[in-house]
Amino acid sequence: MSFSEISIYQVKPDKTNEFEAIMKDAVQMMKVIDGCQSLRLIQRTHYIKDMKTIKDGLQPDKLTRIVKCVRYALYRTARYLTE
Repeated sequence: MSFSEISIYQVKPDKTNEFEAIMKDAVQMMKVIDGCQSLRLIQRTHYIKDMKTIKDGLQPDKLTRIVKCVRYALYRTARYLTE
């Protein structure tokens, strides 16, 4: 049986390099754990203004500035190990 997990991180703009270095090591450690199928760290670079954008199949708008924080998502899929 498989499961998916999404973790959202908000990082202060002056701490992004430190966060990315820590997460690079963490991702490498998590990948070797038994049952890990995929693992991706993604930085948010676009936003969707409204549902009409989605309904019309339009591209989301690119972020042009950082206001309070930089957002990251860690997407992980794994399978349960059963005996």
